[in-house]
This record gives sequence, C-alpha cells and structure tokens, in this order.
Amino acid sequence: MKKKTALFITGMMLWSLTACGATEELPSPILSEETVTVETTEVSEENTATEEVAASEETMQPQETENEDDTAVGYPEAVEDSFTETGLGTFEDTWAMVQRYGFGPTGYSTLTYALDYQTLCDAGDYYEVSAVIYRGVKAPGDLKVGDNCQLETDALTHTYQTFTYKEVDGEGYLVSEDGLECYYKPSVDGSPVTLYCDSDDRVECPFYNGTMHIRKDAITGVAITNEISDFTKDTLTEESAAFNGIAFDENGQIKELIYFGDKE
Repeated sequence: MKKKTALFITGMMLWSLTACGATEELPSPILSEETVTVETTEVSEENTATEEVAASEETMQPQETENEDDTAVGYPEAVEDSFTETGLGTFEDTWAMVQRYGFGPTGYSTLTYALDYQTLCDAGDYYEVSAVIYRGVKAPGDLKVGDNCQLETDALTHTYQTFTYKEVDGEGYLVSEDGLECYYKPSVDGSPVTLYCDSDDRVECPFYNGTMHIRKDAITGVAITNEISDFTKDTLTEESAAFNGIAFDENGQIKELIYFGDKE
C-alpha cells in the first residue's frame, strides 16, 4: 500500500512539472514577432503616406522659373538694350531684332540705319547690304537737378558717358562730359526719357551690325524736301546712306528708305 501511494504521488508530481513547462514555452515568442511585424508595417505605411503628401504638396507649389524676358514685361527699354551685335547679324536675326524694337504709327521702324554703300550687292531678286543700326539714348526719368547718371552712348564699343542734370532759365538739360546738351524733363511716372539735342535730333547709340535686304522696287528720298525716287544700286553714297525712316514688307525686306531729319 505504501509503495502504491508513493508511486501515485511521484507520478502526480511529474505530470505537474511537465504541464508547467509546456505553459511557459508557448506564447511569448510568437506574440512578440506578430507585435513587431504589425507595428513595423503600420509605421512604414504611415511614413509612406507622409512622404506622398509632402511630395504632393511640393508638386503643387508654384515653381520659380527664370524668365529671359523679365525686364521685357515692365521695362521694354531694358529688353532693347539686350540686343547688341558686334559681329555681323544674319538677315533673319536682323529682321527679328527690328521687329522687337517695333514701328511707329506710320509704319516706319523706330530705329536709325546707316547703310554701308560699299557692301551693297545685287542678290538677284533684291539688294543685300550691311548696316550699322542705332537706337535712341535713354536716361532715367526720375532725376533731380544736380544728379549725375552714366548712359551708354555706343553699345558696340561699350562706351559710357556721364551726364549731369542742369537747369538753365527754367529749362532742363542733361549735359555730357564732352559738352553735349540734351533736352531733359523728368517723366511723370519715372519711366526712361529719350534724349534729343540741337533741333530735336535724337541722340543715337549704335548697337547692332546687321544684314539687310532691299527690294528692287523700293523707293527712297528726303521727306522735308519731298524728293522721292526709285532706289537703284547707285542710290547709296558716302553722303547719303543714313535713314531714320525705313519701312519693311512682311518678309523683312526694305520697301522704303526715307530720311526725315529730326527723329521723333
């Protein structure tokens, strides 16, 4: 009896120990791995969502782009000043430049042209000639008496002169360092002022060497004397090669070469 009781007690103790050992081994590693996996996935998804939102917001932000013609929007004079050709511009480039400077109310170009008569040649349907092209010199429109300003007087050689704003008998002048007196009156809105001198001659600044085509049926003359004639190869001479009234056709070829005198 004592032996049976002892064996029974020993068996119960072994069963109890085996059961406790199985309970301790099961849950912890499995639950730990699942928890880490779930948390990692949630964090990863949250980060991805955050990055997508940030990327979307960045895409929606207005992008700053450099505009070559920034000055053109508010200050066309600055765009004009960007055109300089010290070599010899092609016919196409010259015509594009002329169009950018525009035309007056009567259709003539706002520029002045000095044609090189020595380069004039017959190209078949038209004449071809080289020309030095001039634009008006412009000064700041907000100067006060006594102010100095540096103005470009020759863009081809990058020549600048200092002008001083003076008043004489109530009349305003910008006087250059070499004594040239130009009429000057500040503009109402401070926009640049084109300079004139003597009998309202525009102060000219050479800035472009270009190639021009003249139609075979073009006309030429001097407006003040009303002398108009057909243009021929012998029209241009050393003394008569400057024109401040040139009209073009839709293809960029010259159809009128007029000298108006004072350039307005």
